[in-house]
Amino acid sequence: MKEQKRQIPKLLGTAVSWQIRLDLGPGGGTITMIYTNRDLAQRDYQRHKSTMSYGGHWIKGITYDEQT
Repeated sequence: MKEQKRQIPKLLGTAVSWQIRLDLGPGGGTITMIYTNRDLAQRDYQRHKSTMSYGGHWIKGITYDEQT
């Protein structure tokens, strides 16, 4: 049996994504948004942080993380 190793092409580099997680409390659940564009992720994070509401629920907690 042959083994194949998947590698990211050198032109693409390492895959990086940014994650925003919104905690809407009981009845609202948790929403996770994953972005591949850093600027868009930062803008959405600031927008959600300033409004503190999402889909008719108050945001109880918000986190912003970079993932590789």
